[in-house]
Order: sequence, then structure tokens, then C-alpha cells
Amino acid sequence: MSLLAGVPRAGVADAMEEAGREAARILGDLVRLDTTNPPGNESLVADYLARLFEREGIAYQRLSRDEGRDNIIARLHGSGKGKPVLLYSHSDVVPADPGWGTWTVDPFSGEVRDGFLYGRGAIDAKGLLVCHLMTLLMLNRENVPLDRDVIFLAAASEETGSGPGVIWLLENHREVIDAEVALGEGGRVWASSDTVWGAWVQAGEKSAHNLTVTAIGDAGHASVPRGRNAAGRLARAITRIEALDLPERPNPVSKAFLEIMGPMDSRLDEGKPRFEAITRSTVTVTSLRSGVKSNVIPPFAEANLNLRLLPGEDLDEITQLIEDAAAENGVTVRHKPGVSNGASWIPFDTPFFGTIRDAVKAHWPNAVVAPYLSPGTSDASKLRAAGIFAYGLMPFPMTREESRGVHGVDERVSLDYLTEGVSLTHTIVLNWAGATQKKESDGR
Repeated sequence: MSLLAGVPRAGVADAMEEAGREAARILGDLVRLDTTNPPGNESLVADYLARLFEREGIAYQRLSRDEGRDNIIARLHGSGKGKPVLLYSHSDVVPADPGWGTWTVDPFSGEVRDGFLYGRGAIDAKGLLVCHLMTLLMLNRENVPLDRDVIFLAAASEETGSGPGVIWLLENHREVIDAEVALGEGGRVWASSDTVWGAWVQAGEKSAHNLTVTAIGDAGHASVPRGRNAAGRLARAITRIEALDLPERPNPVSKAFLEIMGPMDSRLDEGKPRFEAITRSTVTVTSLRSGVKSNVIPPFAEANLNLRLLPGEDLDEITQLIEDAAAENGVTVRHKPGVSNGASWIPFDTPFFGTIRDAVKAHWPNAVVAPYLSPGTSDASKLRAAGIFAYGLMPFPMTREESRGVHGVDERVSLDYLTEGVSLTHTIVLNWAGATQKKESDGR
């Protein structure tokens, strides 16, 4: 039993406020460690966490495929009555350079302003990491008897495909992160006007692929156009690709999500971008390259398309649909060889999903909880492919404005809501893994 169970309600609140203050301090420290990927330098975070685990007496391992890119795994041992639960996050962050917009603070300062902690990774995913970390620390400090092991993972390289991170761990050290269920990123807890109104629990996600559109033509002097300009061909092809609507293919997760959340959120109205992203595979132009001189007709032009595939789609078939839409002489569309669709969804009528839902409702009784199909991709798809039921939830409430900071400018998290995120994560894990709780034998 958690020591907090015997503490008066006011004492529990005080304990969580103290945990929130510690979480804010640690998050500030982690934001100040620049783990921009590339190159990553995730060992900076591993060094910090290793010192912390040593002080707390928590067993941990550091494993790396590449120098300076450590994954760190810590474990609290349970009785073995149930199979382990994995709390996974990542220690790398996306760039915060001017190409992403202009910040009002130093993105690696961890500055606190008006009750918010600013910095790259404050949400994605160092904020999540800290909620998992504080849960581990509290369970350890309270000597909570556990029915199952609780595993903490801060992985490398999630932002660029997870090669040295979760993929390498699953292929080479599966035993250290093997679990029946997992909790990570991908979902959201939504707030507005100081009210928490919804929680999207990620139970599926799309798969990301980069396609190359190549156009060839005849080179020549720009003063004598010949109608076979590679740049012109590419421009016309892209115009047709952008007009393409790939087939609408809902699945059980997206259907349930839209039925539950659609009436509450105008972003989910049919035809709007988020609705389309959940119900269709989508393709977006992200870069263009052509030309060597202002007065020379280029013989070559190239564009990158970012394709987000729904679960069950065939990458070759969708790539062919896009090439057919391009319909221009000299234009081809290709995906990287040897890859396939890694999109996935898992059932949401499971005991573990129910534990997440019940914990959310205990914290915010008026919040509506729904399974969510994420248009983005994360380490969840790799874990699911390995047979681990991975669900996603950023546990701290966010407004829509704050959510835009993820991969954007002025990424920030409310310190009050960070405390609530620690509390929610602690509740989920305690209710699932604590020895005093009654749980189903089949954790899924």
C-alpha cells in the first residue's frame, strides 16, 4: 500500500505539491541539457538520471548502440503476480532553430514565466519523462508493494526513427524492456478556462514515410523555353498531388474517437484537417529542390512528400496512387526501398485502458475519455509490433495553444498542470501495479 493511502487528504495534496515542485526542478535541469536530434547527445540525460537513480537506490542500466546516445532503463521489482508495465519516453528533442520560428525565450534555458516552464522538450517528451520519473521515485520512496515490475525507459532517437533507441533495444535487449502493457506519448489531456474537458488516449497511430518526387527535362538557356522544364513538370505534378484525396478508411479506434469526441470539438468536423488526418492517409509537400542558375532551365527537380499512412494501408499501392495523380511525363514517385507500413491500432476494451480511463475520471470527473488514433508516429508502433500493448497519454492538461508548442515555438508546460500530470501518472501505475489492487489476470 502507498504511504499516501494513510495520509489525510490535505497531506496527500501537500505531498503531491512537493512532488510537483521536484518535477519542475528536474524538468528545468533536463531542458537545459541540449539533446537536439540530430545529433542527439542523449547521454547527457542518461548521466543526469543515473546520478539520481544511484542516490535513490534504484537499479538501472545504460545501453547504447552509438557513442553518446545512451538509453537508460530503471526497474522496480514486483512479486511477479502480473507481467511488467513499461513507462516509456524519449530524451532527444527536435531542433529549436530559426527554421521553426522565433522563440521569446532561450529554448534551452528552462525559464519559468507566469507559471509556465519554457523550453524545447518541456512537453515532448521531457515533461512526460519527468511524470514517469516522479512516479518511479514516489513508489520507491514509499516502498509500495507491487504485483508487477514497473520499468522506466528514456530512449534515444525517437525523433528520427528510433534506430539507436527502441528498435535497437527490441532487437538486442528485449528482456530489459519486455512488458505486457506500456504507457507513453501520443495522447492528450485537454483543458480550457481552467476546466479539463477531455482525454485522448492513444490506441493507434499512423506511419510516416518520405516519398521522393523526381522530374527530369531538357536543360537549356532560360531565354528559349522548350516546354520540357523539369521544374515546371514538378510544379504541375505537385499541384495535382495536393488535390488528391486518398480513400477514407476509418477503423475501430477512429470510429470510436469521432463518435465520442466529435460533438465536443469543432476541429473534428468533417472536412477539417484533423478529421481528414484521422480518417485518411495524407500526403504533404515538405521540400523542393531544383535549379543551378537563374538563367538556366534545370534538367532535374525533386520534392519530398511526407506520407502518413493509416493502419492496414499498402505503401506500394498508395505510392502508385500518388504517382498516377502526378500524371506528368518525366515524373516518378518512389518510397524508400525495403520499408513497409508500420501503422498500428490496438483494442481499447482492455483492463489497462480501463485503468487509465478510471484514473482520468477520478482526477477530472467531467472529462470525456476516448481512444485516439494519432496522425503522428512514435515508439508505440515499434512496441506494438513486438507484442506490447502500448497506449499513449501526455498526462498533464494542455490548452490548444500550449499544444501548438510541440515541435513549434515557445514550447511550455504549466507548472500546476505538470503537478497534476505527476499525480495522474502515479494513480494509473499504483492502481495497475500496486499489490493492494484487484486486477484481471490478463492485463490487456
